[in-house]
Amino acid sequence: MLAVLASQPAHVDMLCDAAYSRQANGSGDNSMLQEWIVEALRKLGGKALIVDVAEHIWKHHKDELERDRILFFTWQYRMRWSAKQLVDKRFLRKEKRGANSVWVLLQ
Repeated sequence: MLAVLASQPAHVDMLCDAAYSRQANGSGDNSMLQEWIVEALRKLGGKALIVDVAEHIWKHHKDELERDRILFFTWQYRMRWSAKQLVDKRFLRKEKRGANSVWVLLQ
């Protein structure tokens, strides 16, 4: 199976990535998940374990997540990528606490 995937021409990978982006979130950006992260952190007092943010998103956006097959199977990965983008924009800071990490809302 891996040999088949490795032998795919580069343009096939690009087409798959483009299709994934369109399907997963319309424009392919993570703005929806970024909004949900900020919403969750505000409700959780501005600071929370990543798992608590994920739980909040699941509880409040379950229907939206289940409606989109690709988003349903990738949302936690995309949530972390969205948080990284928020860190880069200085809206969020990530703190290490032992084995767990905490996200802190800066704005």
